[in-house]
This record gives sequence, C-alpha cells and structure tokens, in this order.
Amino acid sequence: MLRPELAPGDSSTPPRNIEALASAGADCVVVAASTPELFAIEAAAFIRDVLVARFQPQAIVEGRNFRFGHNRAGDIATLRDHESACGYRTVVVEPVQQELADGTTERISSSLVRRLVSAGEMTSVTAALGRPYILTGTVVPGAARGRDLGFPTANIRTPAVLLPGDGVYAGFVDTDNRAVPAAISIGHTPTFAGDARQFEAHLLDFSGDLYARSVAVHVTHWIRAQQRFGSPEKLIAQIQSDIARVRELTK
Repeated sequence: MLRPELAPGDSSTPPRNIEALASAGADCVVVAASTPELFAIEAAAFIRDVLVARFQPQAIVEGRNFRFGHNRAGDIATLRDHESACGYRTVVVEPVQQELADGTTERISSSLVRRLVSAGEMTSVTAALGRPYILTGTVVPGAARGRDLGFPTANIRTPAVLLPGDGVYAGFVDTDNRAVPAAISIGHTPTFAGDARQFEAHLLDFSGDLYARSVAVHVTHWIRAQQRFGSPEKLIAQIQSDIARVRELTK
C-alpha cells in the first residue's frame, strides 16, 4: 500500500493463511487491514488502544526485528516498556534456520521463500515452509491441446499469487478428498507459440470433469525447464518421460 511499485508477489492468500494458523492451533484469527489510519497510530497508542483494550493479552509474541506504529517507531523495547502497566509479557522468537536442498543453511523468511519459488527450487521451498508450496485456483476451459495429444490437463486460474518459475514440475492435486499425483506445467507453451502464461496440471490415472471446480495444487519437485519441440510427436515423447518421472517422485 505504501510503495505498490515495489510490492513483491504474494506467496499465499488470506484464506489460506488463516487456514494454516488454525491448523497450527489458533482459536481465533483477527486480520488488521493495512490502511493509512492503521499506519498513523503511534506505537504506544497501538499497544494501549488496540492490543490491550481489545484483546487483553497475557503475552505478545514477536520476532526480534519487529517494528510497529507510526513511522515504525515501536520495537521490542517499546513492548517491554509497557509490560508492567498493561499486564502482559513480551516473548521474542529467534529466527529459524533451515538446511536447504543445496546443503546451505538459510534464515527462513518470506523473501527467501519468494526467491526460491521464483527459481523453481521446490524441494528447498518445502524445507523452508515445512510443507509443499500450495496454489489454489479454479479449473477453466483451455485450448484443449493436452487432450488432443492424449494428456488432458486442467487449466487452472489462480488469484494474484506468485507462481513458480516457468518449467515442468511434479506434485499433487487435491480433488474428491484425495491427493492425485500430477505433472504440472507453468509457462508460455513454446511449442505452440503461446503468449499467455499457463498453469496446467495433468492428473495421473484420473478421469472426471473438473471444470469450474476449485482445486489445490501442491508443487513438490522441479523436473525440467520449458522448451520448444520440433513436432507434436517429440513433445508427446517428452511428456511420457515427464510422467514417468512424476510417478517416481510422488510414490
């Protein structure tokens, strides 16, 4: 809101964030809308008039670099200065370090996750998140090229969230209360000179109509980059190879 030209792509949606918090044990989630009025509240007033008056917290849990209030003037020291008067204690959570697929150890942050997703490094994304990267969307009609080639795909329209970099991936699609292994393609269909970026999934050993249905796609492994093939036959041979790889990775 403050500098929209620099805003990074969202790696999740508010409903999925709330779902994740609930699954982790949250009894109630309150979303504070990012508005000029919220950002204008001084740090001390935010503690007194928002946190304490509305929620009567016993503890406030934050990271060491947490900043809040007008001009980000409040910090952990500000929270601790008001503990006695307001009846709460401040709990500081240290950064989480995690070994990634390449053997390096990184501090987990949303910026790191976005970088890994953009690079298609989905094994490291899973390590950083503690779960696979999940995209939700609605199945919409596509060009039906996959069906014509013998590999029907679900063409998925997602909200404005960060997609992994162009490529072919292995993963799962949640449908009918089960996770179906899938070959996932993200990119511009270079063999057919496609202009719009596509997000498609071929569900293995699946038959059924998914049109207009909402699905959740778990992207787990990078397989290969998008590439142009000289003929549909060469593309079919590569898809068969991709599907064999997906079967290995999703056992």
